[in-house]
Amino acid sequence: MTPFGITAPGRILFGRGVAAKAPGLIRAFGARGVVVHGANPARAA
Repeated sequence: MTPFGITAPGRILFGRGVAAKAPGLIRAFGARGVVVHGANPARAA
């Protein structure tokens, strides 16, 4: 395996219905934000 490093946020949520909780969780970080999802993160750049 090629060595690699990862920096992750303090909280990662998985499971059905988690996306519905996102607005309340995101509010704690301020008024603006960005969510990137999908198989090709380069398209979001």
